[in-house]
Amino acid sequence: MNNQDNFLKLLLFLTITTMPCLNSCTTENTYKQEDIIFPDDQDDKEINLAIVAYNIYNNNIYFNKSFSIPDNAPMYIKKEIWEKEQKAIDEHKKKFKLFTDIIPEEFRKEITQLTFFYPEEGSNVYAYIGARKKNSLNQFSLGLAYDVERGKTQIPSFSAPDYKHNTLGYDMTTYAMIHEFGHYITKNKTQEYLYYFPESDSYGSTYKEGSFIKQIVNISWEKVSELPTDILMNPSKIFNSLPGDFVSAYACSSMDEDGAETFTHFVLLNDKPEATDGKNKKILLFYKDPEMMKIRTGIRQNMQKLGIVPGIPNM
Repeated sequence: MNNQDNFLKLLLFLTITTMPCLNSCTTENTYKQEDIIFPDDQDDKEINLAIVAYNIYNNNIYFNKSFSIPDNAPMYIKKEIWEKEQKAIDEHKKKFKLFTDIIPEEFRKEITQLTFFYPEEGSNVYAYIGARKKNSLNQFSLGLAYDVERGKTQIPSFSAPDYKHNTLGYDMTTYAMIHEFGHYITKNKTQEYLYYFPESDSYGSTYKEGSFIKQIVNISWEKVSELPTDILMNPSKIFNSLPGDFVSAYACSSMDEDGAETFTHFVLLNDKPEATDGKNKKILLFYKDPEMMKIRTGIRQNMQKLGIVPGIPNM
């Protein structure tokens, strides 16, 4: 393998893992850890193709703001759907209930915004969770595709090697609610530091020592960096090349997705695994945390109230 191939592998690994190099690339005096603050709503991150945003209080949503169709919007965007969704608060309350019925309220108090967005054409994206503010890790935003309910009758068709390995056979909407909450679990202020960059007046984040993601990287992602470049470009090939290291093919997309996917399997699988391989060692990280055990129990109890039995696929 030549130097160019080595460089491509390194670049791809850094891209896949998205690990900021604040500590190794700079001195401690260059940046300061940001004191968590509550900025105005005007500081909310703008999400691509967002239609309407609500503030969340308890289990209720309250209109915040709506967004016009971008001038450069893709051709598949239908104006009549966009305008209808801007006024569909009653429908949005029902769709928000898809999330609140599964995730116990006591564990999602920092999720303070709900945004409905227009998914890309042909996309399997049903939801997202991310930090609500650019300069705070104290508030998070849940995004739902305006047609999120379509996932109630769908499971993915990934090829590595059996599609049920990607959702355990659950419908995409149910699975996505837990998966996206997994992103919150692995990226909130207990897991990340927020840093301020004075030169650009901007913020960035990095994972704390001992965070779930840092431990997950140590278990599997150093192995990923050693794979040939053509395999690194394809999550399914990574999955098949490292049997036993990932719970699903989608987990091989990035360390963040690995965290969310591992959390979801921790919740949905009935039995505590033995530390026989990488994926089980990652699942056991959550078993070791008493708070995660409470969350697991709460989600599984809520699923049973909905008639969905954990450990038994509903598709």
